Amino acid sequence: MLVVLPGLEATRLEAEESATAPPPYSPIIASCAPKLQKNCGDEVKESVLGLKGSIPTGDCCRQLVRWGKTCHDAFAQLLVSREPASQKSFILTNSKTIWEGCVDVEESSPIISSCAAKLTKNRGDEVKQSVLGLQGSMSHRQVLSPTG
Repeated sequence: MLVVLPGLEATRLEAEESATAPPPYSPIIASCAPKLQKNCGDEVKESVLGLKGSIPTGDCCRQLVRWGKTCHDAFAQLLVSREPASQKSFILTNSKTIWEGCVDVEESSPIISSCAAKLTKNRGDEVKQSVLGLQGSMSHRQVLSPTG
């Protein structure tokens, strides 16, 4: 026999819902969240969950690295807590790959910017064509030559 007393049934239902609800944000996530733009947060989430085929775009990677490894790891743990247990290994592996890929993007950014500043548009187009294999290869001297 079930006896329902006013207020008690609602409390029991709330307790059941909270048992199945995802865990609340950790203090780390709460302090990290404002430091990453929403569009980049969404992009990182899609990448970590495997909904997107690669690491985030260069701009979002740079934001992620500035966000820091502690925030990234806390975000990955939050995603793990909200997905089926069978996805834990996949998410953590993907998270590590994305972090390492974004660190590489961030580290190469100043080098690329420095090189780009030295190239004329025509020479840049020639280098691009060479890298893509659409024209013959270029020597280091040709790339750095100011003519073009």
